[in-house]
Amino acid sequence: MGYDVAVWGSLKLPKGGADTWRKLPVDGSAWNDWTMWFEYGEKGPPRPVEQHLSEWAKFGEGSEHFTVETGPSKVNVHAFLSQSAFVGRAQSIAALFRVAERAGATGEITFAGVGSPLAFRLTLSKKGSTFEALDEDLETSPEVMKVLEAARKVEQERRDKPQKKGSKAAVTPRPAPKNKPPAAPRDSHLRPARRRSPPPATPPPRWRECTASWRAPIRPSSSPLPGSSITA
Repeated sequence: MGYDVAVWGSLKLPKGGADTWRKLPVDGSAWNDWTMWFEYGEKGPPRPVEQHLSEWAKFGEGSEHFTVETGPSKVNVHAFLSQSAFVGRAQSIAALFRVAERAGATGEITFAGVGSPLAFRLTLSKKGSTFEALDEDLETSPEVMKVLEAARKVEQERRDKPQKKGSKAAVTPRPAPKNKPPAAPRDSHLRPARRRSPPPATPPPRWRECTASWRAPIRPSSSPLPGSSITA
């Protein structure tokens, strides 16, 4: 059975720290305390934070979303990801915010399973950063409830938004094949012929009585046949 992941948290940066953070390369291999979901990093050379953010801004369908709000000295994130979107990207997502320690950021980012008891927390302080698994199940926590509420709003907004021509949601039905003959009309007054029941295993009683006479053996008569001289 699959699971979803809720992500939320905020970081505080010194003045101008957000611009510095956007230019930093995201490289998860710089830390060796990753565990479980976060053990595998992104292949290829490190890319800057700004490129990751532009890609995540275009992500999502249904209730899935990845929202990052940035200011001159603050970064807020709330996201709701499916298992397929999260697996293989977990380390790069966490490293995206963990690299902010080089820009002087402090704060926490939490990852909690929805449909899974696993939970993790990334903490940034002036002494550096730590990443740890949490013993508590956060699936019913107020923070997760806020993420789920935001996910429902995102899904509703996408449903209400008019679809552009050629988008995935605007699917036109396929035309019927030209060579395929039309189906024959069904007449309601025509009924299928009744199936005949198989003959009985034994004849009915009257039929046995009628055939008893010609089934009986023929006995010689004591009177001669007309026109015959043979007697019994």
